[in-house]
Amino acid sequence: MWKYPELVDPIVPWVALAVAWHITWDVLDARSVRHGAVALAKRGNRMAIWILVFAVGGAVSLLYWYGIHKSLRRLAQAHEAYETKHRYAGAPEVPAISLTPTHSNATSPDELSQKILAALEDIKKNTENSNQVREPFLVTAGPEIMSSEWDHPVFVHLANAPPNGVRATGINMLIYMGIINHQSVATMLSGFRVEIKIKGRKWTKLRRIPTVAGEVVLAFSAPKGQSIDENPFLDRLIMQHTMQPGEATLGWLGLGYPKGFKVVGKYRLRITVFDVAGKSTTMTTKEASGLDPDEAQGVVLKIGREVDLSFLMPKQH
Repeated sequence: MWKYPELVDPIVPWVALAVAWHITWDVLDARSVRHGAVALAKRGNRMAIWILVFAVGGAVSLLYWYGIHKSLRRLAQAHEAYETKHRYAGAPEVPAISLTPTHSNATSPDELSQKILAALEDIKKNTENSNQVREPFLVTAGPEIMSSEWDHPVFVHLANAPPNGVRATGINMLIYMGIINHQSVATMLSGFRVEIKIKGRKWTKLRRIPTVAGEVVLAFSAPKGQSIDENPFLDRLIMQHTMQPGEATLGWLGLGYPKGFKVVGKYRLRITVFDVAGKSTTMTTKEASGLDPDEAQGVVLKIGREVDLSFLMPKQH
């Protein structure tokens, strides 16, 4: 269970609510409060008092619930910021490498968005015409822009690091995802889990690289990089955003390989999307092996300003 903390996420708000009401009950159970309540009950209409108690209790529960979710969201954001600054510390080696996006013939970011929306619409129609259980989300993924080895990242996430430095985190894979809220109520996305399966091997969990703050840079031609911050990133899009029923969110998700990991041959991805209410949907991509690197360069990303990455390169002695 500790390897998959998302399984515990749906329980946390309820535990917090129970603790809040336990403390509230301890306060209300004080002798002075009980005596005051008994005196009030003797002077007033008992039925009206019971209705008032239920109304006040319900209102307090709603306030607790709102406060708990707001606090958990802020805690998640603080944790993400901490990971950006501390967990992925260290300057990765960023040599020039090949890009390998998969199963996409899109020639521009706008065309890619249209293809993803069309794929989501097809999934929606197929779901509505079948007898399958209604999933809370409709999810599609691809292309992936990725490196073959963990220590040769395609992208670098740059974030400010105290006191006046820059902290760099290598990103081995960017995956473009489309998500539709398929529920009848509004919700907020809380996280993702992405696993990869190389043909003939077991599923391996990938690290999610936070990209909320800082800048994402294409490191294909290091020591010179190019900013890709003009592109949509899921971390930024879902932060404090409420998805209405039927609303679609499209963007890139940054991922890192485990130490020593290599992508050799064909692979599949298993992606799970979670929301704050504990609802989740899991989808698995088709087996892919990637496009030729020459076909991949500049296919679907908006390229911005040039960024100097020379400080990441190994020093010459």
